[in-house]
Amino acid sequence: MKRKILTAAVLASSLSLPAFAADVIVFDPDGVGGANGDTAVVGFDWSPSSTMSDDSIPATSPSSFDTYSHGTLVGFTDSAGDPAGAPTGINTAGTGFEVTFISGFTETITGLSTTTALLKNFGVDGAPGGGDDVYTYSQTITLADAAVQTVNFFEVYYDDLSDGAGLKSSSLEGTGFGDGVLILSGDVVAVDGNFTTNFEFIDTNDSGGAFEDGVDTLSGLVLLDGNDADNWAGQETVVGQGATALEADVTYQDNNFFKSNISSLMADLFFNTSNVLPFKETNPSRLFDDGAGGTIAPVLGSVNGATGPDILFQTDANNSFVTTVPEPGSMLLLGMGLFSLGMSKRRKA
Repeated sequence: MKRKILTAAVLASSLSLPAFAADVIVFDPDGVGGANGDTAVVGFDWSPSSTMSDDSIPATSPSSFDTYSHGTLVGFTDSAGDPAGAPTGINTAGTGFEVTFISGFTETITGLSTTTALLKNFGVDGAPGGGDDVYTYSQTITLADAAVQTVNFFEVYYDDLSDGAGLKSSSLEGTGFGDGVLILSGDVVAVDGNFTTNFEFIDTNDSGGAFEDGVDTLSGLVLLDGNDADNWAGQETVVGQGATALEADVTYQDNNFFKSNISSLMADLFFNTSNVLPFKETNPSRLFDDGAGGTIAPVLGSVNGATGPDILFQTDANNSFVTTVPEPGSMLLLGMGLFSLGMSKRRKA
């Protein structure tokens, strides 16, 4: 089979993958030419979703680790990346269907900067370190694809919901994203990302430096699950934000769904991606597909993003297709608001 490139690019000046003008492909959302038929698509709008970076805390440079993600298609976008309606029956139990993705890849930290600053001075002698002073802590990492990929997959699935049992996917449980009919798959070949975490700590041992786990006290924390009710039993998290770009080599497409010949296009699919903490628009997921038929459960410690060994964060994205790229070859850029930290070992749940 002729191979083609699928690239996910974040439209952010801090990322190195370039931006392109949007174009149109033909997509049949249910694969049978039913209520939707062939649809001219500029881009996809994916739901806010969860991403987990396995064994990535504490962050050190250089280090490599595995990142897993999933999400659900909720509609289409126009050339500006704005919502442009949804196909008939999408995510409708009893009569409709759903389209989901799962992904995993290995990335490496290429840069790390950490700053601490005195926020409140409680020292008796009026100098830092004289008492339980309060400091702000900020850490920014930059990310790229690892030279050795211990995990690598990108898959899109279609599920028929006519059995009336409801949606197959569950944002909270993290299940039902990697089942149904496989309609697109590929291998991740390039990653470009960044993520910044922020919190405060009380310097209880008067060191005047960054917090020591188990000695200094973290403060300024929030609940991980800020989406409606707290389903994570009071799990706390640092505050964070970032973005990621992804490039993958597409190895398979189902022509019942993707009617355009992707392998003939010099095309890409851009994702406008944000990675944030805490979760505000969806539930943090309890499980992630490992790409080999198993699942992985995040281990966060007492504070997500600080104690580890894993970190869980919310991602959100939309994407657009384009037919111009800066180098020759048959390409498809497929972006997802997914990833921002990384990986190295698996835990099967």
